[in-house]
Amino acid sequence: MTLLALEPPFAAFTPAGPFCLGLGTLLSADLTDGIPALARALSAHAISPWAPLVFRLPDRRIPVRTLTEFEPVPGTWAFLYPGDLAHLTPEQRVIAAVRHRPVPSDTSIARWVELRLGLSPAGGLLLDCLHAGRGARAGRTLSRRLRALGPLEVRDWRGLAELARIVAGVGHGLTLEAQAYLAGLDPRTLRRWLRLATDLRWTEVSRRAGWEWLLESALRRSGCLGRQPSRRMPEVLAGEARRGGPGRAAVGSG
Repeated sequence: MTLLALEPPFAAFTPAGPFCLGLGTLLSADLTDGIPALARALSAHAISPWAPLVFRLPDRRIPVRTLTEFEPVPGTWAFLYPGDLAHLTPEQRVIAAVRHRPVPSDTSIARWVELRLGLSPAGGLLLDCLHAGRGARAGRTLSRRLRALGPLEVRDWRGLAELARIVAGVGHGLTLEAQAYLAGLDPRTLRRWLRLATDLRWTEVSRRAGWEWLLESALRRSGCLGRQPSRRMPEVLAGEARRGGPGRAAVGSG
């Protein structure tokens, strides 16, 4: 099969069809057939953008940089050449490829959320949120602007971004608790952020691969997805743009 899905607990591949994949599922695409296989993979990933995409390349003469030119969020695709991680099973190779991706930056997280919500100014707004100072005035201003995206507050978005980075680091020889400790998080804060995103236990989160599924789960739980934009939403999101502020461009533009 050209396109395979690997669902938790990652025991075996199943064929991936034109339907939504479950949260935590990984998507693996064999590009031996070239452009048609790539098109099928991108189509499937568009339906389930929370599923990390792993490309199995048939030949090292195909440079990774050729494909990353089409990557909507930098650093989110993973690649495997023949012989890579050959000591592992096919399923383990795909899991390892996902876990060896770069830890997502604020820009990558904001861009992913922007594309998922389908609101082009949202990425710049989230970057403002993640980069702003901790002052009360800045927090009130951002909270007012963030209402256009849903009920999540400034501290929620910051917590989810940090949680995504922590989860992305799991599997590099460290547990979820160890990653949180290195990030300076106490267990109570980690539990609060996890409750914001998922009902899964720490051990279950640690067994999964990727960070996109966690953000997807948080967006669903908070009601950010499927919201009907109000008439004022574009003005709210672009409020800083009219004043020449940091929200004037979408993430990744220009």
